[in-house]
Amino acid sequence: MNERSAPVIADIDGNGRLDLFVSRTEGPISNGTILRYQQTATNSTSFTQVTNTFNSIDVGNYAMPTFTDLDGNGRLDLLIGEEDGNINHWQQVSSNNTSFTLVTANFNSIDVGTNSTPTVTDLDGNGLLDLLVGQSIGTISHFQQSTANSTSFTLVNASFNSIDVGSNSAPTVVDIDGDGRLDLLIGSLGGNIHHYQQTAPNSTSFTPVSTTIVASGSGYTTPTFADLDDNGRLDLLVGTEDGEVRYFQQGSANLTSFCTPASSTSAQSVQIWSSKCLTTNVTVTAPAGFEVSLSATSGFGTSIDLVPINGTIANTNVYTRFVPTSTGTTTGNLQVFSSGATTRTIGLTGQSVSVSLSALSGTACSGSSFTLTANASGYGPNNGTLFTFNGPGLSQSGGASSATATQTGTYSVTANKSGFCASTATTSLTATNIVDLFTLKNGQWSDATVWSCSRVPLTTDRVRIKHTVTIPTSYVAYAYKVNFDNPAPGPGGGGNAASKVTYQSGGQLRISSQ
Repeated sequence: MNERSAPVIADIDGNGRLDLFVSRTEGPISNGTILRYQQTATNSTSFTQVTNTFNSIDVGNYAMPTFTDLDGNGRLDLLIGEEDGNINHWQQVSSNNTSFTLVTANFNSIDVGTNSTPTVTDLDGNGLLDLLVGQSIGTISHFQQSTANSTSFTLVNASFNSIDVGSNSAPTVVDIDGDGRLDLLIGSLGGNIHHYQQTAPNSTSFTPVSTTIVASGSGYTTPTFADLDDNGRLDLLVGTEDGEVRYFQQGSANLTSFCTPASSTSAQSVQIWSSKCLTTNVTVTAPAGFEVSLSATSGFGTSIDLVPINGTIANTNVYTRFVPTSTGTTTGNLQVFSSGATTRTIGLTGQSVSVSLSALSGTACSGSSFTLTANASGYGPNNGTLFTFNGPGLSQSGGASSATATQTGTYSVTANKSGFCASTATTSLTATNIVDLFTLKNGQWSDATVWSCSRVPLTTDRVRIKHTVTIPTSYVAYAYKVNFDNPAPGPGGGGNAASKVTYQSGGQLRISSQ
């Protein structure tokens, strides 16, 4: 491939087999031409060369192609950046035709300096296409369609989101993780592919995620995405400085995961794109345990219909809601169907888990300890489930389902298990610190077994005397306040034989409230 390659994927003839176009951007020969390869069979990762001079196109150095349908007429438009910074516009002669004719070599008078690298998407879902153009200085210019189905574009920002990847930015847009937010992947001179993500669906604001989404080597990189084998996992093709096209596959299926407690619901969005020439509505059907809607908050049901505009569904957010009725794991496929088009599925999984925490309240004694017990459900066998307690005065053996609390306050526990969602529960320990200590039997004040809390009263305790309690020789007893059950009048305020305090030699009772 000489030096530097730039791949792009399309199905230009509508035969169900993808076409791979690889431009030659620089080198000793044919450095502005485009090669066309075609899939050997539907859903194959094998391609064979059809021509090494697609439509005899030659734009000079740095040919950077991308396909779209600008005017919604069912004929593909081919935009090609080049070294001089302008964009060439070619259009398909007729639908599904492999012949293209030059419309203009100076599309919308765009000139970004040098090494223009275009890609087309609809960032904000307003039905107007957005044209992002990379350039040699590493920034990206943003142009937007003047009206729907127009070939007229106007400059929005010459420094889109202040992105600067250093040199030779080569942007492409896709939703990698199916979260409804677009991902902007940008090749660069340094061999890295920079990853930015939309801050919210239909936003034109993007934030950086990573500078090394894949290890693609050194030198120029030009990424493009497709699902070559229709397995639900994206394929990443990267053109390189040495003329190769490197192939990467997403590590796992595009899975939309939900976490929710039993009997509640959760919603998140997936983004639906359907290409040209749709003749019927696109029906999105949810599997059992899930519902779909065009709104995140209302209108959920088992299926919805998307109405094509000029045969196309573009950048439509469909909200999927998990509606469990019990704990456990639910899986299924979201189906996207239109008559005459390839049915696509998106894997869904929902985990309904819960953890409960024993409620604590009542007349527990001040200074006592309390046991907090957690119970989890929806995690399968609880072996491997770890519990994390939070709150004042806690002690817990790592990961155990119980903990000891010694203070009043609010406590929480979170259950975690590898491969499962987390769940959190809270409870309040409302035992009061001013509950009366009362006697359980006759005995000495210094004997903890005499008292209801199994401890000797402190200066902060209110004390109820229901029996005869003796303060030992030379012992100093303390209490905040002392009350007697049905005391009879007499010296010391405790004349009732069953409710009194007696003193041995040198014994004292100090009451802090007096």
